[in-house]
Amino acid sequence: MGYRTVIGLEIHMQLATQSKIFCGCPVIDSGDYPLNTVICPVCLGLPGSLPSLNEKAVLFGVMLALATDCHINETSIFYRKHYFYPDLPKGYQITQYKKGLANNGKLFIDSHSSSKMIRIRQIHLEEDAGKIIHESDVDRSLIDYNRCGVPLVELVTEPDIESSQQAVDFVRKLRQIGLYLKICRGNMEKGNIRVDANISIILDSGQKSPRIELKNLNSPRYMKKALDYEAERLSRALFNVEEIISETRLFDQNENITKPMRSKEKDDDYRYLPEPNIPPIEIDSTLLDKARGAIPEMPDSKIERFTVEYGISEADAAILCNTPSVAEYFENAASATPRAVITTANLVLREIFSIANREGVDFDEISEAIPAKKLGQLSRVLHEGKITRNKAEIVLLEIFKNGGEIEEIIDRMEVRTITDLNVLQKAIEEVLYSNRTLVERYNCGEEKLKGFFIGEVMKKTAGRANPKAIIRLIENQINKMENR
Repeated sequence: MGYRTVIGLEIHMQLATQSKIFCGCPVIDSGDYPLNTVICPVCLGLPGSLPSLNEKAVLFGVMLALATDCHINETSIFYRKHYFYPDLPKGYQITQYKKGLANNGKLFIDSHSSSKMIRIRQIHLEEDAGKIIHESDVDRSLIDYNRCGVPLVELVTEPDIESSQQAVDFVRKLRQIGLYLKICRGNMEKGNIRVDANISIILDSGQKSPRIELKNLNSPRYMKKALDYEAERLSRALFNVEEIISETRLFDQNENITKPMRSKEKDDDYRYLPEPNIPPIEIDSTLLDKARGAIPEMPDSKIERFTVEYGISEADAAILCNTPSVAEYFENAASATPRAVITTANLVLREIFSIANREGVDFDEISEAIPAKKLGQLSRVLHEGKITRNKAEIVLLEIFKNGGEIEEIIDRMEVRTITDLNVLQKAIEEVLYSNRTLVERYNCGEEKLKGFFIGEVMKKTAGRANPKAIIRLIENQINKMENR
Protein backbone atom coordinates (compact mmCIF):
# COMPACT_ATOMS: atom_id res chain seq x y z
CA MET A 1 0.00 0.00 0.00
CA GLY A 2 1.30 3.46 -0.86
CA TYR A 3 1.77 6.24 1.65
CA ARG A 4 3.03 9.78 1.96
CA THR A 5 5.41 11.05 4.59
CA VAL A 6 4.84 14.05 6.86
CA ILE A 7 7.96 15.44 8.54
CA GLY A 8 8.64 18.41 10.79
CA LEU A 9 12.09 19.34 12.07
CA GLU A 10 13.44 20.87 15.26
CA ILE A 11 16.96 22.07 14.52
CA HIS A 12 19.30 23.15 17.29
CA MET A 13 22.15 25.38 16.16
CA GLN A 14 24.98 26.28 18.53
CA LEU A 15 25.71 29.98 18.25
CA ALA A 16 29.34 30.99 17.70
CA THR A 17 29.45 33.62 20.43
CA GLN A 18 32.60 34.07 22.49
CA SER A 19 30.86 33.35 25.78
CA LYS A 20 27.90 31.24 26.89
CA ILE A 21 24.36 32.52 26.89
CA PHE A 22 23.99 33.20 30.62
CA CYS A 23 27.58 33.48 31.91
CA GLY A 24 31.08 34.49 30.90
CA CYS A 25 32.51 30.99 30.29
CA PRO A 26 33.94 30.62 26.76
CA VAL A 27 32.07 28.73 24.07
CA ILE A 28 34.15 25.79 22.83
CA ASP A 29 33.74 22.85 20.49
CA SER A 30 33.36 19.41 22.01
CA GLY A 31 36.75 17.93 22.84
CA ASP A 32 38.72 21.19 22.68
CA TYR A 33 39.16 21.36 26.48
CA PRO A 34 39.54 18.74 29.22
CA LEU A 35 36.22 17.56 30.65
CA ASN A 36 34.50 19.79 33.20
CA THR A 37 37.02 22.65 33.01
CA VAL A 38 34.97 25.33 31.21
CA ILE A 39 32.31 25.70 33.88
CA CYS A 40 31.18 28.07 36.63
CA PRO A 41 28.41 28.23 39.27
CA VAL A 42 25.92 29.46 36.62
CA CYS A 43 26.74 26.56 34.25
CA LEU A 44 26.28 24.10 37.09
CA GLY A 45 23.14 25.71 38.44
CA LEU A 46 24.58 26.15 41.92
CA PRO A 47 22.36 27.85 44.53
CA GLY A 48 22.65 31.62 44.51
CA SER A 49 23.99 31.90 40.94
CA LEU A 50 22.12 34.23 38.60
CA PRO A 51 22.00 34.15 34.78
CA SER A 52 22.91 37.22 32.72
CA LEU A 53 21.73 37.24 29.09
CA ASN A 54 24.34 37.42 26.32
CA GLU A 55 23.29 40.23 23.95
CA LYS A 56 25.31 38.75 21.06
CA ALA A 57 23.22 35.57 21.22
CA VAL A 58 20.08 37.68 20.79
CA LEU A 59 21.65 39.51 17.83
CA PHE A 60 22.58 36.21 16.16
CA GLY A 61 19.08 34.86 16.68
CA VAL A 62 17.54 37.98 15.11
CA MET A 63 19.94 37.68 12.13
CA LEU A 64 18.81 34.11 11.50
CA ALA A 65 15.17 35.15 11.82
CA LEU A 66 15.64 37.94 9.25
CA ALA A 67 17.48 35.58 6.87
CA THR A 68 14.57 33.13 7.00
CA ASP A 69 11.88 35.79 6.50
CA CYS A 70 10.43 35.44 10.00
CA HIS A 71 8.29 37.91 11.87
CA ILE A 72 10.36 39.31 14.76
CA ASN A 73 8.43 39.55 18.01
CA GLU A 74 8.87 42.86 19.78
CA THR A 75 8.86 41.00 23.12
CA SER A 76 9.95 37.45 23.87
CA ILE A 77 10.12 35.62 27.18
CA PHE A 78 12.35 32.96 28.76
CA TYR A 79 10.85 30.01 30.63
CA ARG A 80 12.05 27.16 32.79
CA LYS A 81 11.47 23.82 31.08
CA HIS A 82 11.60 21.17 33.79
CA TYR A 83 12.96 17.71 33.15
CA PHE A 84 15.39 15.56 35.07
CA TYR A 85 18.46 14.36 33.23
CA PRO A 86 21.99 13.92 34.58
CA ASP A 87 23.38 16.40 32.02
CA LEU A 88 20.99 19.13 33.19
CA PRO A 89 22.30 20.09 36.64
CA LYS A 90 19.59 22.66 37.47
CA GLY A 91 16.78 20.19 36.82
CA TYR A 92 15.39 22.59 34.22
CA GLN A 93 16.48 24.24 30.99
CA ILE A 94 16.17 27.96 30.39
CA THR A 95 14.45 28.30 27.03
CA GLN A 96 11.83 30.35 25.23
CA TYR A 97 8.43 28.77 24.92
CA LYS A 98 5.34 29.93 23.07
CA LYS A 99 6.53 33.52 22.84
CA GLY A 100 9.90 33.02 21.21
CA LEU A 101 12.17 35.36 19.32
CA ALA A 102 10.40 35.07 15.95
CA ASN A 103 7.81 33.04 14.04
CA ASN A 104 5.96 32.60 10.74
CA GLY A 105 9.01 32.41 8.48
CA LYS A 106 9.88 30.41 5.38
CA LEU A 107 12.82 28.87 3.59
CA PHE A 108 12.95 27.58 0.02
CA ILE A 109 14.75 24.38 -0.94
CA ASP A 110 15.34 22.80 -4.34
CA SER A 111 13.16 19.71 -4.73
CA HIS A 112 12.86 17.69 -7.95
CA SER A 113 14.21 20.58 -10.07
CA SER A 114 11.72 23.00 -8.55
CA SER A 115 11.57 25.23 -5.50
CA LYS A 116 9.62 24.13 -2.43
CA MET A 117 8.69 26.41 0.45
CA ILE A 118 9.07 25.07 3.99
CA ARG A 119 7.25 27.14 6.59
CA ILE A 120 9.02 27.99 9.83
CA ARG A 121 6.83 27.94 12.91
CA GLN A 122 9.21 29.50 15.42
CA ILE A 123 12.77 30.50 16.20
CA HIS A 124 13.75 30.78 19.85
CA LEU A 125 16.82 30.91 22.10
CA GLU A 126 17.82 28.48 24.81
CA GLU A 127 20.80 27.01 26.64
CA ASP A 128 22.48 23.73 25.76
CA ALA A 129 22.76 20.86 28.23
CA GLY A 130 25.88 18.91 29.16
CA LYS A 131 27.04 15.75 27.46
CA ILE A 132 26.66 12.19 28.74
CA ILE A 133 29.61 9.96 27.87
CA HIS A 134 28.82 6.26 27.86
CA GLU A 135 31.86 4.07 28.49
CA SER A 136 31.64 0.77 26.65
CA ASP A 137 34.24 -1.10 28.68
CA VAL A 138 32.60 -0.48 32.07
CA ASP A 139 29.03 -0.31 33.25
CA ARG A 140 28.88 3.43 33.90
CA SER A 141 28.38 6.81 32.24
CA LEU A 142 30.26 10.06 32.79
CA ILE A 143 29.05 13.65 32.43
CA ASP A 144 30.91 16.56 30.86
CA TYR A 145 29.36 19.90 31.82
CA ASN A 146 31.53 21.99 29.47
CA ARG A 147 28.64 22.29 27.00
CA CYS A 148 26.17 23.50 29.65
CA GLY A 149 25.03 27.00 28.83
CA VAL A 150 26.32 27.13 25.25
CA PRO A 151 23.79 29.32 23.40
CA LEU A 152 21.39 27.55 21.07
CA VAL A 153 18.93 28.86 18.55
CA GLU A 154 16.17 26.35 17.86
CA LEU A 155 14.27 26.50 14.60
CA VAL A 156 10.98 24.58 14.38
CA THR A 157 9.41 23.91 10.98
CA GLU A 158 5.81 23.20 10.13
CA PRO A 159 5.19 19.60 8.95
CA ASP A 160 5.73 20.59 5.31
CA ILE A 161 8.57 18.19 4.52
CA GLU A 162 7.51 15.22 2.39
CA SER A 163 10.62 13.05 2.19
CA SER A 164 13.90 12.27 3.89
CA GLN A 165 15.79 13.98 1.04
CA GLN A 166 13.81 17.19 1.54
CA ALA A 167 14.68 17.05 5.24
CA VAL A 168 18.38 16.70 4.37
CA ASP A 169 18.15 19.55 1.86
CA PHE A 170 16.51 21.81 4.46
CA VAL A 171 19.16 21.13 7.10
CA ARG A 172 21.95 21.71 4.59
CA LYS A 173 20.35 24.98 3.47
CA LEU A 174 20.00 26.16 7.07
CA ARG A 175 23.62 25.18 7.81
CA GLN A 176 24.71 27.17 4.77
CA ILE A 177 22.81 30.22 6.04
CA GLY A 178 24.42 29.86 9.47
CA LEU A 179 27.88 29.77 7.90
CA TYR A 180 27.21 32.83 5.73
CA LEU A 181 25.87 34.77 8.71
CA LYS A 182 28.91 33.58 10.73
CA ILE A 183 26.64 32.72 13.64
CA CYS A 184 27.44 28.98 13.71
CA ARG A 185 30.51 26.85 12.99
CA GLY A 186 28.30 24.32 11.24
CA ASN A 187 30.17 21.13 12.19
CA MET A 188 27.47 18.52 12.80
CA GLU A 189 30.01 15.90 13.93
CA LYS A 190 31.00 18.20 16.79
CA GLY A 191 27.37 18.87 17.70
CA ASN A 192 27.23 22.43 16.31
CA ILE A 193 23.95 21.45 14.65
CA ARG A 194 21.67 18.73 15.98
CA VAL A 195 18.30 17.69 14.60
CA ASP A 196 15.16 16.18 16.09
CA ALA A 197 12.67 14.98 13.47
CA ASN A 198 8.97 14.33 13.93
CA ILE A 199 7.56 11.90 11.40
CA SER A 200 4.20 10.35 10.63
CA ILE A 201 2.79 8.71 7.53
CA ILE A 202 -0.59 8.75 5.80
CA LEU A 203 -1.66 5.70 3.80
CA ASP A 204 -3.44 6.08 0.48
CA SER A 205 -6.57 4.97 2.33
CA GLY A 206 -6.29 8.07 4.54
CA GLN A 207 -5.24 6.23 7.69
CA LYS A 208 -2.61 8.18 9.63
CA SER A 209 0.04 6.95 12.05
CA PRO A 210 0.85 8.57 15.41
CA ARG A 211 3.74 11.04 15.39
CA ILE A 212 7.19 9.63 16.21
CA GLU A 213 10.12 11.77 17.34
CA LEU A 214 13.61 10.82 16.19
CA LYS A 215 16.12 12.35 18.59
CA ASN A 216 19.65 13.69 18.13
CA LEU A 217 20.28 13.10 14.43
CA ASN A 218 23.80 14.43 13.97
CA SER A 219 24.53 13.99 10.27
CA PRO A 220 22.54 14.32 7.01
CA ARG A 221 23.38 10.75 6.02
CA TYR A 222 22.13 9.22 9.27
CA MET A 223 19.10 11.51 9.31
CA LYS A 224 18.06 10.23 5.88
CA LYS A 225 18.58 6.61 6.92
CA ALA A 226 16.61 7.10 10.14
CA LEU A 227 13.66 8.78 8.42
CA ASP A 228 13.53 6.19 5.63
CA TYR A 229 13.63 3.33 8.14
CA GLU A 230 10.95 4.88 10.32
CA ALA A 231 8.62 5.58 7.38
CA GLU A 232 8.84 1.95 6.31
CA ARG A 233 8.35 0.72 9.89
CA LEU A 234 5.25 2.85 10.35
CA SER A 235 3.75 1.85 7.00
CA ARG A 236 4.21 -1.86 7.75
CA ALA A 237 2.66 -1.44 11.19
CA LEU A 238 -0.39 0.39 9.80
CA PHE A 239 -0.83 -2.12 6.99
CA ASN A 240 -0.63 -5.04 9.44
CA VAL A 241 -2.92 -3.28 11.95
CA GLU A 242 -0.22 -3.31 14.64
CA GLU A 243 -0.21 -0.94 17.62
CA ILE A 244 2.02 2.11 17.16
CA ILE A 245 3.14 3.94 20.28
CA SER A 246 3.78 7.68 20.05
CA GLU A 247 7.31 7.78 21.40
CA THR A 248 10.80 9.18 21.10
CA ARG A 249 13.27 6.93 19.31
CA LEU A 250 17.02 6.93 18.66
CA PHE A 251 18.82 5.84 15.49
CA ASP A 252 21.31 3.01 15.95
CA GLN A 253 24.10 3.77 13.47
CA ASN A 254 25.57 0.28 13.72
CA GLU A 255 22.35 -1.57 12.90
CA ASN A 256 20.75 1.21 10.78
CA ILE A 257 17.49 0.95 12.70
CA THR A 258 15.57 3.12 15.16
CA LYS A 259 15.03 1.97 18.74
CA PRO A 260 12.66 3.18 21.49
CA MET A 261 14.13 5.74 23.88
CA ARG A 262 11.20 6.95 25.96
CA SER A 263 7.52 7.82 25.74
CA LYS A 264 6.74 11.11 24.02
CA GLU A 265 6.50 14.03 26.44
CA LYS A 266 3.77 16.64 26.28
CA ASP A 267 4.02 20.31 27.25
CA ASP A 268 2.35 19.59 30.62
CA ASP A 269 5.16 17.16 31.45
CA TYR A 270 7.69 19.98 31.33
CA ARG A 271 5.80 22.29 33.74
CA TYR A 272 6.84 25.48 31.96
CA LEU A 273 7.25 28.47 34.27
CA PRO A 274 8.43 32.00 33.37
CA GLU A 275 12.12 32.46 34.26
CA PRO A 276 12.06 35.04 37.09
CA ASN A 277 15.71 36.05 36.81
CA ILE A 278 15.72 37.12 33.15
CA PRO A 279 13.51 40.03 32.06
CA PRO A 280 11.61 39.85 28.73
CA ILE A 281 13.68 40.61 25.61
CA GLU A 282 12.64 43.82 23.91
CA ILE A 283 13.62 43.99 20.22
CA ASP A 284 13.88 47.66 19.25
CA SER A 285 14.70 49.36 15.95
CA THR A 286 18.36 49.80 16.94
CA LEU A 287 18.89 46.06 17.35
CA LEU A 288 16.97 45.31 14.15
CA ASP A 289 19.10 47.79 12.17
CA LYS A 290 22.26 46.28 13.64
CA ALA A 291 21.12 42.78 12.66
CA ARG A 292 20.19 43.85 9.12
CA GLY A 293 23.54 45.58 8.70
CA ALA A 294 25.40 42.44 9.75
CA ILE A 295 23.74 40.22 7.12
CA PRO A 296 26.09 39.71 4.13
CA GLU A 297 25.22 38.70 0.58
CA MET A 298 23.39 35.42 1.03
CA PRO A 299 24.01 32.24 -1.01
CA ASP A 300 20.97 32.45 -3.32
CA SER A 301 21.85 36.02 -4.30
CA LYS A 302 25.51 35.12 -4.70
CA ILE A 303 24.69 32.16 -6.99
CA GLU A 304 22.59 34.42 -9.20
CA ARG A 305 25.35 37.05 -9.33
CA PHE A 306 28.02 34.47 -10.21
CA THR A 307 25.98 33.21 -13.17
CA VAL A 308 25.38 36.74 -14.48
CA GLU A 309 28.69 38.42 -13.63
CA TYR A 310 31.07 35.54 -14.37
CA GLY A 311 29.08 33.48 -16.89
CA ILE A 312 29.35 30.35 -14.72
CA SER A 313 26.67 27.66 -14.96
CA GLU A 314 24.11 27.67 -12.15
CA ALA A 315 25.24 24.18 -11.08
CA ASP A 316 28.90 25.25 -10.79
CA ALA A 317 27.93 28.50 -9.07
CA ALA A 318 25.90 26.54 -6.50
CA ILE A 319 28.96 24.41 -5.64
CA LEU A 320 31.25 27.45 -5.39
CA CYS A 321 28.73 29.22 -3.16
CA ASN A 322 28.03 26.20 -0.95
CA THR A 323 30.29 27.66 1.73
CA PRO A 324 31.36 31.29 2.07
CA SER A 325 35.05 30.39 2.29
CA VAL A 326 35.03 28.70 -1.14
CA ALA A 327 33.05 31.56 -2.72
CA GLU A 328 35.43 34.15 -1.30
CA TYR A 329 38.48 32.14 -2.41
CA PHE A 330 37.16 31.88 -5.96
CA GLU A 331 36.36 35.59 -6.20
CA ASN A 332 39.79 36.57 -4.90
CA ALA A 333 41.44 34.26 -7.45
CA ALA A 334 39.17 35.49 -10.26
CA SER A 335 40.00 39.13 -9.51
CA ALA A 336 43.68 38.34 -10.16
CA THR A 337 42.83 37.04 -13.66
CA PRO A 338 39.54 38.59 -14.81
CA ARG A 339 39.95 37.28 -18.40
CA ALA A 340 40.16 33.66 -17.25
CA VAL A 341 37.25 33.44 -14.83
CA ILE A 342 35.85 30.17 -16.20
CA THR A 343 39.33 28.63 -16.06
CA THR A 344 39.65 29.78 -12.45
CA ALA A 345 36.27 28.29 -11.54
CA ASN A 346 37.25 24.96 -13.11
CA LEU A 347 40.55 24.92 -11.21
CA VAL A 348 38.68 25.35 -7.91
CA LEU A 349 35.92 22.88 -8.72
CA ARG A 350 38.19 20.17 -10.05
CA GLU A 351 41.88 20.49 -9.23
CA ILE A 352 41.62 22.18 -5.81
CA PHE A 353 38.80 19.91 -4.61
CA SER A 354 40.61 16.86 -6.04
CA ILE A 355 43.81 17.66 -4.13
CA ALA A 356 41.87 18.30 -0.93
CA ASN A 357 40.09 14.93 -1.20
CA ARG A 358 43.24 13.02 -2.15
CA GLU A 359 45.36 14.56 0.59
CA GLY A 360 42.59 14.30 3.20
CA VAL A 361 42.58 17.99 4.16
CA ASP A 362 39.77 20.50 4.54
CA PHE A 363 39.35 23.49 2.26
CA ASP A 364 40.70 26.02 4.75
CA GLU A 365 44.00 24.16 4.92
CA ILE A 366 44.44 23.92 1.17
CA SER A 367 43.42 27.54 0.57
CA GLU A 368 46.02 28.66 3.10
CA ALA A 369 48.74 26.61 1.37
CA ILE A 370 47.64 27.73 -2.13
CA PRO A 371 46.71 31.43 -1.80
CA ALA A 372 43.98 32.72 -4.10
CA LYS A 373 46.42 35.09 -5.81
CA LYS A 374 48.66 32.18 -6.86
CA LEU A 375 45.67 30.24 -8.14
CA GLY A 376 44.78 33.30 -10.23
CA GLN A 377 48.31 33.42 -11.62
CA LEU A 378 48.17 29.74 -12.55
CA SER A 379 44.75 30.29 -14.12
CA ARG A 380 46.25 32.94 -16.39
CA VAL A 381 49.14 30.64 -17.39
CA LEU A 382 46.66 27.82 -18.13
CA HIS A 383 44.32 30.13 -20.02
CA GLU A 384 47.23 31.30 -22.21
CA GLY A 385 48.06 27.70 -23.05
CA LYS A 386 51.50 27.70 -21.41
CA ILE A 387 50.62 24.51 -19.48
CA THR A 388 47.94 21.84 -19.83
CA ARG A 389 45.24 21.12 -17.26
CA ASN A 390 46.95 17.90 -16.13
CA LYS A 391 50.17 19.81 -15.53
CA ALA A 392 48.27 22.53 -13.68
CA GLU A 393 47.25 20.01 -11.04
CA ILE A 394 50.89 18.90 -10.70
CA VAL A 395 51.92 22.53 -10.12
CA LEU A 396 49.15 23.04 -7.56
CA LEU A 397 50.14 19.89 -5.69
CA GLU A 398 53.76 21.08 -5.56
CA ILE A 399 52.67 24.47 -4.18
CA PHE A 400 50.50 22.73 -1.58
CA LYS A 401 53.32 20.49 -0.39
CA ASN A 402 56.41 22.70 -0.78
CA GLY A 403 55.35 26.21 -1.77
CA GLY A 404 57.11 28.17 -4.48
CA GLU A 405 56.40 30.53 -7.37
CA ILE A 406 54.38 29.50 -10.42
CA GLU A 407 56.94 30.16 -13.20
CA GLU A 408 59.82 28.68 -11.19
CA ILE A 409 57.87 25.47 -10.52
CA ILE A 410 56.82 25.16 -14.18
CA ASP A 411 60.42 25.41 -15.36
CA ARG A 412 61.90 23.25 -12.60
CA MET A 413 59.38 20.45 -13.12
CA GLU A 414 59.57 20.79 -16.94
CA VAL A 415 55.82 20.97 -17.41
CA ARG A 416 55.63 23.94 -19.76
CA THR A 417 53.60 23.25 -22.90
CA ILE A 418 55.68 22.38 -25.98
CA THR A 419 55.23 25.10 -28.60
CA ASP A 420 57.96 23.97 -31.02
CA LEU A 421 56.00 22.77 -34.06
CA ASN A 422 58.91 20.65 -35.27
CA VAL A 423 58.92 18.68 -32.00
CA LEU A 424 55.15 18.20 -32.14
CA GLN A 425 55.23 17.23 -35.82
CA LYS A 426 57.89 14.59 -35.18
CA ALA A 427 55.87 13.04 -32.33
CA ILE A 428 52.74 12.98 -34.48
CA GLU A 429 54.50 11.32 -37.40
CA GLU A 430 55.93 8.63 -35.13
CA VAL A 431 52.47 7.86 -33.72
CA LEU A 432 50.67 7.79 -37.06
CA TYR A 433 53.28 5.83 -39.02
CA SER A 434 53.47 3.19 -36.27
CA ASN A 435 49.67 2.82 -36.40
CA ARG A 436 48.98 2.81 -40.15
CA THR A 437 46.17 0.26 -39.83
CA LEU A 438 44.33 2.51 -37.37
CA VAL A 439 44.88 5.51 -39.66
CA GLU A 440 43.18 3.59 -42.49
CA ARG A 441 40.25 2.73 -40.20
CA TYR A 442 40.01 6.40 -39.22
CA ASN A 443 39.85 7.38 -42.88
CA CYS A 444 37.04 4.85 -43.30
CA GLY A 445 34.93 6.68 -40.72
CA GLU A 446 36.05 5.55 -37.25
CA GLU A 447 36.21 9.10 -35.86
CA LYS A 448 36.71 7.90 -32.29
CA LEU A 449 40.28 6.87 -33.16
CA LYS A 450 41.24 10.53 -33.17
CA GLY A 451 41.14 10.40 -29.38
CA PHE A 452 43.57 7.47 -29.45
CA PHE A 453 46.04 9.39 -31.63
CA ILE A 454 45.82 12.43 -29.35
CA GLY A 455 46.46 10.26 -26.30
CA GLU A 456 49.51 8.61 -27.89
CA VAL A 457 50.98 11.98 -28.84
CA MET A 458 50.40 13.21 -25.28
CA LYS A 459 52.30 10.17 -23.99
CA LYS A 460 55.24 10.85 -26.31
CA THR A 461 55.41 14.46 -25.17
CA ALA A 462 54.98 13.57 -21.47
CA GLY A 463 51.66 15.38 -21.43
CA ARG A 464 53.21 18.68 -22.50
CA ALA A 465 51.54 19.00 -25.88
CA ASN A 466 48.55 21.31 -26.20
CA PRO A 467 45.65 19.02 -27.21
CA LYS A 468 43.96 21.76 -29.25
CA ALA A 469 47.16 22.42 -31.20
CA ILE A 470 47.90 18.79 -32.01
CA ILE A 471 44.38 18.04 -33.26
CA ARG A 472 44.95 20.27 -36.29
CA LEU A 473 48.45 18.86 -36.84
CA ILE A 474 47.18 15.27 -36.65
CA GLU A 475 44.46 15.97 -39.22
CA ASN A 476 46.97 17.62 -41.58
CA GLN A 477 49.39 14.69 -41.27
CA ILE A 478 46.64 12.12 -41.93
CA ASN A 479 45.60 14.04 -45.05
CA LYS A 480 49.20 13.99 -46.26
CA MET A 481 49.45 10.22 -45.68
CA GLU A 482 46.18 9.65 -47.51
CA ASN A 483 47.28 11.66 -50.56
CA ARG A 484 50.53 9.75 -50.97
